Amino acid sequence: MRNLKSRIGSKSQKNERAEAPVFPELNNDPILLYCESLMRRPPPLQEFIHFPVTGGLCLLAVAISTANWYGHVDVSSLEMSYWTWHGQPWRLLTCALFHANFIHLLFDVYWTWVFGAIVEEVLGSVFMLGLVVVLQAGSAAGEYAVGIGGVGLSGVGYGLFGFLWALGRYDRRFNDAIDRNTAWMFVGWFFVCIVLTVTNTAPIANVAHAAGAVLGGLLGLMVAFRGPRRYAAGAGLGAALGLLLACSTPTVRPLVNLSKTGGYEEFELGLAALKADQNVAAARLLQQAVAYRHADPAYWYDLGIAYQRLGNPSLAAESFRRAATLEPDSKGPANENQSGKNS
Repeated sequence: MRNLKSRIGSKSQKNERAEAPVFPELNNDPILLYCESLMRRPPPLQEFIHFPVTGGLCLLAVAISTANWYGHVDVSSLEMSYWTWHGQPWRLLTCALFHANFIHLLFDVYWTWVFGAIVEEVLGSVFMLGLVVVLQAGSAAGEYAVGIGGVGLSGVGYGLFGFLWALGRYDRRFNDAIDRNTAWMFVGWFFVCIVLTVTNTAPIANVAHAAGAVLGGLLGLMVAFRGPRRYAAGAGLGAALGLLLACSTPTVRPLVNLSKTGGYEEFELGLAALKADQNVAAARLLQQAVAYRHADPAYWYDLGIAYQRLGNPSLAAESFRRAATLEPDSKGPANENQSGKNS
């Protein structure tokens, strides 16, 4: 490196670089151009103990995914669902710990180890833990808001990529974290995944990838910048994270969800509540179900049953009317008692 510096500039230029700010902009720096071709190698696996957050996260993902595949361990309590915003918020984080198949697991664990070890080595384990929580919660919320929810560490992986890409442009400690080929690979794979999803070849959590990358990039800028630009990046991060979380809540999700099965979980829970004669809970759940699917006569009909049992004939009649309009052969309110027992 000493010979390289001597070719780049004079002694005075070297002194200027030595006195440069901690986070200089490196877009035109010859050193950056040199390092772009030399991506930092990940630490060997035997140094696992020195990276407790990164290593622990990868180990948990491998253990839980393997237990799910081969031990038939039920992981439904870890995935995103109706219960996330009804007393089980940890699902925003735990849905990252199991994967669809071996290739999915290998890709996610490898890049989490490669990128995470760099972050944890330089910025510490506490920072890495907070970074993972923000990236995972935001990406999981975004995917659940518009779809049915995703699984795996891909949101964290793309988040770490965005973080290091943004930070590496301003902080010399990270200018060898991602090389040009890796950057193009992540961008290319992002669009390949979209094509695979659109063509129904494979369901992939593309929103989680995008949300993670955006959150990671904003976090990287917030760490790199000073003064007003740091506040601006922090405000952008807060707004993006807040929007993603808000869109995944029961109030907003029905307005943005694009899944064909949106509201089905609420409908099933409402149906179970009707059978248990828990009519207040049934009405609440079925109201949420019809918010997702206005055109399903079964949803409206069962909501009418709940209203009728609660002694609200006007709302019951309106629900039955909506069901009959959507499906003229659907049963009328006179058959409510028999239908309610069998539903």
